Amino acid sequence: MVISIVFGFILLAFIAIFQPVAKFEKYVVIFFGLVMALFAGFREDSYDYIIYELLYENYEEVSVEPSFKAISYLVSHLTDNIRYLFLIFAFLGVAVKLTAISTLSKFVLLSLAVYASNFYLLHEMTQIRAGVAAGFLLLSIKPNVERDLRKFLIFAVLGFLFHYSAILILPLWFLPKKINVRVLALSILFGYASYFIGLDFVKIIPIPGIQEKIEIYMSMQEVNDDKINVFGYLYLLRIAVFYVLLFNYKKLAQKSEYFPLLITIYAISLTLFTVFGSIPAFSSRLSELFGVVEIILIPLLAYLFRLRILGRLAVVLVALVFLLINLYYVELIID
Repeated sequence: MVISIVFGFILLAFIAIFQPVAKFEKYVVIFFGLVMALFAGFREDSYDYIIYELLYENYEEVSVEPSFKAISYLVSHLTDNIRYLFLIFAFLGVAVKLTAISTLSKFVLLSLAVYASNFYLLHEMTQIRAGVAAGFLLLSIKPNVERDLRKFLIFAVLGFLFHYSAILILPLWFLPKKINVRVLALSILFGYASYFIGLDFVKIIPIPGIQEKIEIYMSMQEVNDDKINVFGYLYLLRIAVFYVLLFNYKKLAQKSEYFPLLITIYAISLTLFTVFGSIPAFSSRLSELFGVVEIILIPLLAYLFRLRILGRLAVVLVALVFLLINLYYVELIID
């Protein structure tokens, strides 16, 4: 499985670097989208497979999002084969993210490569409910920037129906549209400081659904004795990318109208990882929800090079590092 993923990424990366004729780009996206959805839907195993199997078998009794109940009901009454559950979530996850990429990204194929290197493995191959919800977070970016509250709420609610953590999309509406570069630059240091000082921010989240999740994550931590690595390779790479993007704020804000909001959300993602570091699973899930914006952000690095092909190569190399760390260090995929 790992070899297939690496081969597919290399093929996609090659096409992204040398850019096909514009009119063929959409066919490339459709092709890779179909392959990714089918690959995720027919995978033999994953870290969450047994959990989803139990949820599917007991969907009427367990506390789970409405979308999962509805899809489980549909599958159990039409086929009673759990494979179709994974296929439906895979197609939804990939389709929603590809729609967002086509809407937001200036470099569609580069965004697709970044997506394939990280969040595809994390979401569509593992956290299937969160994957669809994160896609709706991306779709909410455009109406947020355009101040279209109706569309923004639609995407936020749809995300919530797939994963309750997506309720945190709603506060994004109130983020300032003009950012303070210094504040964002210091946010990472604030996260580290709060982690090492041991500040407890968990108690200040009085939202019922979120509190229940926190209690579950805390119980899991006590059993597994989990700890986050605030100096992990992936996190440090993200911080490096974040500062490169941030220090080129003026230039990139002129290139993409979505950049100010995206970089702010990325700062939130990186900061939450350390701020809630005392509860590793909760910290990771929150950070990953907001971190999905890197699918659109990282390709903007291409604008920082005079020779655009070098810019595309740089983005692909960053994505390749993500992929290799995920496959051989984090071991997201069971081979």
